[in-house]
Amino acid sequence: MPEPAPQTRLLVTAFEPFGAPGKPKRASNASEETLRAFAARHPGRCTVVILPVDARCEVALARAMNGNPAGVVATGEAGLAGGWDTNVEMLAWDRPVDVSRPGGNGTRGDAERCARSAFAPRLHLLPGMEREERIGSYWCNRAYYRVLQWCALFGRPGVFLHQRVDGARGAQLRHLEHVVTAMERETAALARA
Repeated sequence: MPEPAPQTRLLVTAFEPFGAPGKPKRASNASEETLRAFAARHPGRCTVVILPVDARCEVALARAMNGNPAGVVATGEAGLAGGWDTNVEMLAWDRPVDVSRPGGNGTRGDAERCARSAFAPRLHLLPGMEREERIGSYWCNRAYYRVLQWCALFGRPGVFLHQRVDGARGAQLRHLEHVVTAMERETAALARA
């Protein structure tokens, strides 16, 4: 049975608010705020899904990807310090969610595998954007790993944007629009090929 033709729309995801272990849930999530602003500015442009921050995340993501999007732009928030607003993640690790494990850098065990985004290294960065490994071991990493598996299987572009909790939402919205536009150009070129 042939694979259905990809939709022309991208899937863009964000996460609902959550709290660190032992702390109350935050009132908002930077990724959800930015995605809702994007959806209001560009109604119907992309399929938009807000993911729960628990084991239902993978189910909701699988259902959304079952819609056969042309590509996936996943977003989440990071409470890390720095002068950046949006970080483009290059890879995700095949590991269980572990909120006690430090994120970002460090030596990985041989038992861990990673999936890499082919789209992320080609993306032109705007002011306020960085490309560092900040993915950690949380639901952001788990969701991105699943996105990259799906994208590799079906030959689609995928990327994850970490938005800094204390970053400028206006800049984060411009960054998201920039990434969506770049991915739309790439998926249009793939469709013509």
